[in-house]
Amino acid sequence: MYMKKTINLHPNPKNTTEFDWESWLNSVEEYLKNKGYIKYKQDIQSEDFSYWKSFRKKYQIGLLFYDFRKYAYRDPSANRIEIMFKCMFVGGDRIDLDVSKDISLAAFEKMSKDFYNSLKKYQK
Repeated sequence: MYMKKTINLHPNPKNTTEFDWESWLNSVEEYLKNKGYIKYKQDIQSEDFSYWKSFRKKYQIGLLFYDFRKYAYRDPSANRIEIMFKCMFVGGDRIDLDVSKDISLAAFEKMSKDFYNSLKKYQK
């Protein structure tokens, strides 16, 4: 069942030690799965886990999650999770787009489509 809600992929809690990261992760996982993204535990760019979706078998979009909570015992400001967005062409030459900024998934999906349409002529 597709849910039309949006979710804040970049929470900025005032107090990261009291923020409920597990609830946030559960909400994000449900949201991404409902949009057709699949969770993977891989290590493309040292991420802890990621979600990927293919678009017309031309390009794929990934959200790479970096869970810094494992370092909170030595640095309280590390009690956070961050996301990097990635768009990769499928097949042929490797052409990627990486974005680490406060952007919505819908905006990044549009950016990725524009990126693909702008650069597809260079793919072999």
